Amino acid sequence: MDITADALQEVQGIIATLECGEQPSKSWSILSRVFHQNIVVAFAKPGEANPQFVVKLFRRNASSRQRLTREAPVSAFLASHGLPFRVPQVIAHSHLDHPNWEGYIIRQFAAGSSASMLIDIDIDKFIGESLPILAAAFSSIWSLPVSAFPATLGKLAELSYADRISGLKNLRSSFPSLKQIIDEVESKVLFCPSEPSMTSLCHGDPSGHEFIFDLPSLWWIDWETLGMGCPSADVGRLLHSLGARLAGKPEQAKMLVKAFQQVFNDLKATQCARAMVDRTIAIRLLLPNEPSDVQIEWSLKTALELVTR
Repeated sequence: MDITADALQEVQGIIATLECGEQPSKSWSILSRVFHQNIVVAFAKPGEANPQFVVKLFRRNASSRQRLTREAPVSAFLASHGLPFRVPQVIAHSHLDHPNWEGYIIRQFAAGSSASMLIDIDIDKFIGESLPILAAAFSSIWSLPVSAFPATLGKLAELSYADRISGLKNLRSSFPSLKQIIDEVESKVLFCPSEPSMTSLCHGDPSGHEFIFDLPSLWWIDWETLGMGCPSADVGRLLHSLGARLAGKPEQAKMLVKAFQQVFNDLKATQCARAMVDRTIAIRLLLPNEPSDVQIEWSLKTALELVTR
């Protein structure tokens, strides 16, 4: 079976499905789809529950061209450093001559039959088995010398103060019942004195869709956002991504936050909290119907608790 040829066929099938309503080929089973700013689709062999390759389609915008060309060298760099996680091989990546799509990346896996995506792991199993593995993976990235990377890395972008104020203003308008919480976030998170900045290698955009556990191994995908930044901001982005899914389950959400604070014991509260606020604002701008009021309330309250406890 030529996985590269099959994967390329699926790329064309995904585009046809999105734009023409046609069905992609049935050579592979689709495990999961993520339809946000870009499109990520995980494929498995028919009848199996573990991914064999993942296709990521980049929408045509200002940042996509740089992201599209970055993943292959970053993946090769990480794979050569003996880190405590596995990076999928980029088997194909290319620009597309298409008005809507900048290009695609195809990543190949060799995960076992027991592999599962982080978003599918229950909270008890995550805290007991997966979070320590995840923390070790993050620490290994942060400890790499920036000078070791063979290309120039920029500083990870953060929302400006003006963008944060504007974003919170929009949240007040959309969610009047959250005005008091939003006011507190503005005064206690945005105006909180900054902690010492750090310039470590950071992932930049971690979420539950980027980790596949094949215990004791971990697969970590989606590296086109690698840059210099603050490790605690990386933690805040991941905490926001995972916690938002538990926003309607307050006891489990509290367990998650407590576990993060214990495992990432040198967490810089201000950077972590601001990253959570930034992500809330950014997602709301990109996806006007997301996140929900319950998710927004949870993320803002958690950010407040991080800087006030």
